Amino acid sequence: MIVMKPEERHVKIRVIFLGKRRMDAGWPHHMFDVDAEAERLRRKLEELMPKVKGVSFFGWDVLSEEGEVSNLAWNLNGADGLLIVLLTSEFAALGPDIFKILDSGLPAIVYSSPFSTYWNGSGRLTFERRKAVVVETEAVEDLLPALRALRAVCLLKKMKALIIKDFDYDPSRVDPRMAEPRWMGPEHGEMIKRTFGASLVFASYSELLDAYNSVSQEDGDKIAEEKAAKALEVKVSIDDLKKATR
Repeated sequence: MIVMKPEERHVKIRVIFLGKRRMDAGWPHHMFDVDAEAERLRRKLEELMPKVKGVSFFGWDVLSEEGEVSNLAWNLNGADGLLIVLLTSEFAALGPDIFKILDSGLPAIVYSSPFSTYWNGSGRLTFERRKAVVVETEAVEDLLPALRALRAVCLLKKMKALIIKDFDYDPSRVDPRMAEPRWMGPEHGEMIKRTFGASLVFASYSELLDAYNSVSQEDGDKIAEEKAAKALEVKVSIDDLKKATR
């Protein structure tokens, strides 16, 4: 049984623009307006949101100095994932500044526009085992597959798998060949958490029954009636709905 609250199915992605202001020299050019380019891309990204269900962008930080990067890296609360947009060549090399942000452990997309014609930093990300994918393109629409994948990864981190099993048995009466498999042990659970971010939660039948009995019939009926009132169509009887709700 997969356990996830409805509000947890929505993924919030913080957008971070990296670009040097007032460059003496650099790409695209020393008079490049970082803030105007960030605003242009923001409008483009906002147009993508309806095409990726369950995802919203926020933040829209424009960082120009190393200190700004460090400060933000310590304040990424509320973000499920990151979209890092590179605006000038000083940030094109995947070096310490981006690593500081990726050290948060949040899954991330690095959007390398406008460096797609000659720059490739994905190899270093792979070598460093960073949780990020580089999208090397000038077309904002090419971010869609990566955004959908990022949402799936973020949801995995929120997911809890409820495993219901009868723990209240006499092991001496069980065939040794039916001993507990390795996936029931803590090491396997830690590996799942480390790899996917998901959690395994174990419960016995008696615990499940106790939880069921702790909910009063009156409270269950109230929830069922509220859900039925908001539904476009209810295909079961209200009595069956009340039983299922409790």
